[in-house]
Amino acid sequence: KEVVDGSTFFVTILRDRFPERLGPYAVTTVPLRSQDFCIESRVDPSESSRQSAVAWRLTDEVLAHAGVPPRHSSQLIGRFSPAHEITLPEEERAEAQVPPQAHSFGWAYGVSGWEALRPGNDRTPLESFLREGGFTYFDKKHRVLRATSLVPSKVEGGGLQFSRPRPWDSRWTAVLMKQGRFFEVSSRVLADTGAAYYCWLAPGEVLLGGDGQPLESQPSVPHGGFAFIFHGADRTAAGFQEHGSNSGSPAQRRRSRSRSPAPLLIRKDVDVRMDRYFASMGEYRRRPSLKKAEAGLFPMALWRGRSPSKTLSKYPSTDSKQPMPTILLEHECAHGPSSRKVHRLTTDLAVTPEVFPSHWKAGCSGLVEVTNSALKAEFKALLVHANKQSNNWTRDRGCCLHGVNGCNVQCAYAHQVRVPCGFEILHVWRNQNIELWTKYCAMRAAIGEECDNGGSPTDRRPVQSSSSVFDGFAGSELQAKHNEWRLFHGAPKDALEQICRDNFNLRLAGMGGTWKEEGDTWGVPLYGFGVYFAEYITKADEYAVAEHDDPGAYSVLLCRVIGGRTKVVTDLAIDPNSLESQVLDGPFHSVFGDRVSLHNKPYREVMVYDKNQIFPEFLLTYRRLYARPG
Repeated sequence: KEVVDGSTFFVTILRDRFPERLGPYAVTTVPLRSQDFCIESRVDPSESSRQSAVAWRLTDEVLAHAGVPPRHSSQLIGRFSPAHEITLPEEERAEAQVPPQAHSFGWAYGVSGWEALRPGNDRTPLESFLREGGFTYFDKKHRVLRATSLVPSKVEGGGLQFSRPRPWDSRWTAVLMKQGRFFEVSSRVLADTGAAYYCWLAPGEVLLGGDGQPLESQPSVPHGGFAFIFHGADRTAAGFQEHGSNSGSPAQRRRSRSRSPAPLLIRKDVDVRMDRYFASMGEYRRRPSLKKAEAGLFPMALWRGRSPSKTLSKYPSTDSKQPMPTILLEHECAHGPSSRKVHRLTTDLAVTPEVFPSHWKAGCSGLVEVTNSALKAEFKALLVHANKQSNNWTRDRGCCLHGVNGCNVQCAYAHQVRVPCGFEILHVWRNQNIELWTKYCAMRAAIGEECDNGGSPTDRRPVQSSSSVFDGFAGSELQAKHNEWRLFHGAPKDALEQICRDNFNLRLAGMGGTWKEEGDTWGVPLYGFGVYFAEYITKADEYAVAEHDDPGAYSVLLCRVIGGRTKVVTDLAIDPNSLESQVLDGPFHSVFGDRVSLHNKPYREVMVYDKNQIFPEFLLTYRRLYARPG
């Protein structure tokens, strides 16, 4: 059916799966030998200067073991992508099943016609390799050493990791099409989302225009990546390789084509902008683990191995008579391999009982209300100190006619919502979550170690909410030399309580208070997809939501954040992908957005990509105060 003008669509974007996320993937070795491959004659498949794909097929003997009749074996052709020297760090190659003698690698696209010949759901490593492809590794003599297939990782944060989706330039498509580099998506899971063709991009790939010069813009893939073209592409254009299009019997070709998803019902003059690419993070991550220093298992959640009574917390109290063991944290964070002290500690980091805050209320865990009047007075003073009185409205506070994200930017600017002139503290809760605190201490120590041991200097960046007036705030000082701050974060109270239990969920970035175009359900945050913090409660309050049982009460978190070596951004033109690369793959640990110094914007912001750089320390409930008219 045709879609008529004025139709309304409601779309739910699932940020935890393709096409908003790729991977992570575990790697499985495929039982193939070098002599099992028949490669296009007189072609060096590992020559990094090659631009076109190289044909390969498996021997009749191997295919016979896979149940392929001999009459079809010569028709099952795959392709190698242009190969490149291996970029994975030496210590991670074994984890990713890379043979020690490997010199280069490439992506082996699945064989054409396999889906038509074997439409079942077999998932042996060989079946996966033939159906969906995998990585292939070559020695210096250009012989195949090993083939691997990718399977979805069962461990969150483990395996091969890819960046968030990045926009794809149609000019890049034209270049790669001429090289015959795009192939039909053979993974059913990916194809069902509308992905039609894909291409493996070599590490650091540079695309050349018709004049032989590099294009003005390039995909940022220092460690390689996958590009995906969605429906709307010209399926008959030269350069798109369809599986089964030129192989198999006529009946097989019809079955293969019949499985191709139907084109989307979209107007041709609408730019859907679905084409995207995912950059490899250039590392193979093992699962982070906590363990006891002494013999015995120590699972991820502290003390989870014990059987607490129904009336007690699963965490031991700080005045418990039980001995508190030394804990070793083998930690790997979201950052890339360039700064090894943070990303992969050379020695285990001991987190001893001494790091547990002595000012925590004994015998309690979770959110514990602060009742000390002197301490509450400090919070009252903090909200006065961290309140911005002028030049304090942004479009995230919204329009008084249409609310937040209910109209375009021009309308919001013309009808600005009033900004509170002050904030009255109602309640303060301290988050006594030992598990989150321990992980934060480990990350803070690792970042501090890296900042102190070489590399570029760590410039201190004071913030309003961490003024020297509050150095000893709430019984525990900040490590200012490593840019440890206390910063505000606003959201609905139930979401803040969930954060206090489990920390931030990075998959939700862009779906909360981020400014969105009219009608959109999510947006691209200013500095990229991470967790954002404000030095002024006036800014964090923009994202706070009134409580259901008390419409005049709002809540924010006051979090500890370890910024370490922070990337300062003062430009108005911001490239989120570049920032992400500089933090995750470069020497920085956080982003410090300062559009105030040069451009007189209202607020500075801090953003991190790793939740273990955050400890949600206090939950504050308050009322907004407004000046009387006149």
